[in-house]
Amino acid sequence: MEEYNNIFLKKLSFVIRMVVCYGAYNIPLDWWNVAVPHKDMKAKNSKIHEIGTFFRMVRLDKMFSEEFHAILKSCNIQVIENKAGIYFKPVENTIPKIFQHPF
Repeated sequence: MEEYNNIFLKKLSFVIRMVVCYGAYNIPLDWWNVAVPHKDMKAKNSKIHEIGTFFRMVRLDKMFSEEFHAILKSCNIQVIENKAGIYFKPVENTIPKIFQHPF
């Protein structure tokens, strides 16, 4: 679970920096997807899952939903999701506070 959290924070940090640089940022819907073992199967000594392990696609922004919204709120960034993708932009009349959140 620690690895998924690290990936989530790196991707979110990237999105926040792009919003600061460009004023808004758009990503595709599958950008947050990661493959997770279906029933929290633990890898054995080799750290490679055995043949026959089933994986499912999970969105990191949904997996860490509370943290996702808390970080975006602290940076004054709003998120809009539609069929075309996920759109991040600053809350109206504010400048994102990128450097206030420790990554």
